[in-house]
Amino acid sequence: MLLEQIDCPHCWTRFPAEDILAVAEDPTLVGDSRLGDYEQKRFLPTEFNEHGEPLDLRGRVCHRFACPNCHLNLPACVLEAPTLFMSIAGAPASGKSFYLAAATYNLPGQMLNGFSMNFTEPDPVMNERLIKDRDRLFINVTNSTVTLDKTQEPAAGLYYDDVDFDGVQTIYPKPFIFNISPRTNHPAHEDAAALMRTFCLYDNAGESYLPRAYADPITLPVTRHLARSAAIFFLFDPTQDARFVRAGNRPGDHNVERDNNAAPQHANANQEAVVAELIRRLRDYRHMNMRDRFQEPFIVIVSKADVWGSYAGVELDIEPIARMRSNNRIISALRAGMIREFSSKTRKFLLKNSPALIANVEGFADNVLYIPVSATGREPETDAKTGEIGFHPKDIKPKWVTVPFLYALARLIPDSVTILDR
Repeated sequence: MLLEQIDCPHCWTRFPAEDILAVAEDPTLVGDSRLGDYEQKRFLPTEFNEHGEPLDLRGRVCHRFACPNCHLNLPACVLEAPTLFMSIAGAPASGKSFYLAAATYNLPGQMLNGFSMNFTEPDPVMNERLIKDRDRLFINVTNSTVTLDKTQEPAAGLYYDDVDFDGVQTIYPKPFIFNISPRTNHPAHEDAAALMRTFCLYDNAGESYLPRAYADPITLPVTRHLARSAAIFFLFDPTQDARFVRAGNRPGDHNVERDNNAAPQHANANQEAVVAELIRRLRDYRHMNMRDRFQEPFIVIVSKADVWGSYAGVELDIEPIARMRSNNRIISALRAGMIREFSSKTRKFLLKNSPALIANVEGFADNVLYIPVSATGREPETDAKTGEIGFHPKDIKPKWVTVPFLYALARLIPDSVTILDR
């Protein structure tokens, strides 16, 4: 059954279901006013077959649908399950690609086996870049070290879509799309429809969040998903901050995201300035004044805890997940008390060297957590044969990478993820 109101994951337009466009199937029906001469036509269907499926002008059944505003393809899940938007931000070279690859690689198994929830990818084409990153890190049999390319700045292609609005070219970020639904053994399965969501996640190049005089113009609205996001994740990398080195923490360049063989630009970007710019945009896009408080979860994901965790008293060998009995079922539950304890330790560690980060975030949001993670569980190494810096896939062991998402889901979708106060 279609939702009455549908949210486009590309341009964030909300529209009634009756306005949805069909994508022509006949190969001769090409040329679209928004997407160009080589794309199949988009049209508002008026003829249907006996199953209620729309027919194009040559009588072929249409299986794909599109947004009436941007004309980009809509995965079927957004038509049936409410969309839950989330945004992940961070400075250039902060390690977002590594983190997202590790988190989305581990979430399906953890949600299936522990929380009796399906976490699936209904349209793998839309997640192509993320799937390639996961394959490189986790399903790679090479004996050489591997790494990931950094997320590219806006340009049509693998990372972005180009839409023509009456001669004005507009570039949108490609979202990552997942479907979340309870399994039959979930404690709240009887209310399954209330728990189903289309989970839509955005990952921009860190350069998109740098403070600039004309950031995020109307023709390049690559971070305007912030206006719709139900949770904000900010990835902070202590190893990219010289103050942590001067304070006696371990020195060195632990970043291995590369654009081909070149060192990433802005690798030493001021992360405090980036979070300040993120907050400025959140206030702007949500029409908030300086007195308004952000009520949604704001989670600071502090990466590379394998490097700095011992200095903060943070050890990630034990996940904050307990097994418990509920209604004659054994289920997993998220230990909120343990998460808050680690958040407090991480905050104390950050406060010594990055007080402006904490001042900015806590001056804006009421529900702040600082969650330590390690996307790889180890530091990079130099390949003896190639001289490249990276990781051997067999040695990668992510830690706590699913915790930010599980915590956000527990808070945003009641009864989806069981949460304990201890």
